[in-house]
Amino acid sequence: MAMKKWLLLTRLSAFVLTVFILTYACKGPEGPQGPIGPQGTQGTIGVTGPQGVSGATGATGPQGVSGATGATGPQGPQGPQGPIGNANVAYTAWRVVDNSGNYSRTSDNMMVYMGNEGKTASTLLTKEVMDKSLVYIYFKFGQLLYDQSVGTNQLRERIQQGNATGMTKIPGHTTSEFNDYIYYNVSHDYLGENYLRFNVNLFTQTWDQAQAKWVPNSEMVGKNAQYFRDMVKELPQYRIVIVNGSTLTGGRRAAVDFKDYAAVKQAFNIPD
Repeated sequence: MAMKKWLLLTRLSAFVLTVFILTYACKGPEGPQGPIGPQGTQGTIGVTGPQGVSGATGATGPQGVSGATGATGPQGPQGPQGPIGNANVAYTAWRVVDNSGNYSRTSDNMMVYMGNEGKTASTLLTKEVMDKSLVYIYFKFGQLLYDQSVGTNQLRERIQQGNATGMTKIPGHTTSEFNDYIYYNVSHDYLGENYLRFNVNLFTQTWDQAQAKWVPNSEMVGKNAQYFRDMVKELPQYRIVIVNGSTLTGGRRAAVDFKDYAAVKQAFNIPD
């Protein structure tokens, strides 16, 4: 039994060896790699459609012709220096002098005293104005002058700073002789913060040629206060002019004569 197994294994081994020898002994060397076959034909790319046609650009119009530049004219002469202006100058309108306060007359009927005692407020005169500015009071009054063109006396308006003496016609007189008028004097005093007092004095007298002296005007004896107030209800008038401190620099104050209203009016461009 053992012998049979041995013979079977021997035969099996011989068979395996024979197959191995036949397999490897009969195989030739590996041949070279064959050539790469030709590349296939590439597919056709689709055709791009035609581009749209752009619209035509409009033609540019011709450029307008520029006008010729005119020749430069000669420089004119320098004008005179203008007025200082009134940026730093304050002023009131012309106002009738208030005489509605006090009233009295002398015992000889030669003079009447009137004023605004008790009604002296002037709000334009602030503390700052009184401390830092110059305040001028101008009076407009009537001056009696002989007019040769008409051969008679005429009242002409005049302006003066500080005080003034003028004349006013006696009520009811129709002629223009010297004795148809009487004198008055207007002034101010006690100028201060919110305070301005006026004095108006009427000389209720007439010139006596025979005696060569002034005598009481008989027409005015016994007349009341309103009679005299009506005599000066239009003139005299006053205007306040305030020149602020900044305006007084640069020699301007020295260049203006403040007693001369016409010069002040021109320098500071003050209207009538």
